[in-house]
Amino acid sequence: MDLFQYWFMFPVAICVATCAMLSGIGGAALFTPIFVLLFPLLGPEYVLSSTVAAIAAALITQTFGFLSGFIGYQRRGLIDYELARRMLVISVPV
Repeated sequence: MDLFQYWFMFPVAICVATCAMLSGIGGAALFTPIFVLLFPLLGPEYVLSSTVAAIAAALITQTFGFLSGFIGYQRRGLIDYELARRMLVISVPV
């Protein structure tokens, strides 16, 4: 496998993760159409095996974008951990 086959995805992933963090939606919602619709247009070597594989790749890719945003918010002290704890106490059992 060529290590530089997906080089173009790094700037795309940065842009998608930035848009997702700024708009407050999950980045997987933006990555999935890229993987399902645009990758087949690039050629047969970029096609993922199924839509499930595209969704899994989108979720894994967005994890790193979300982690970057989380670290930024945490460094600025913008996360209300008490509110998060209260929400988790209710949402996890439900």
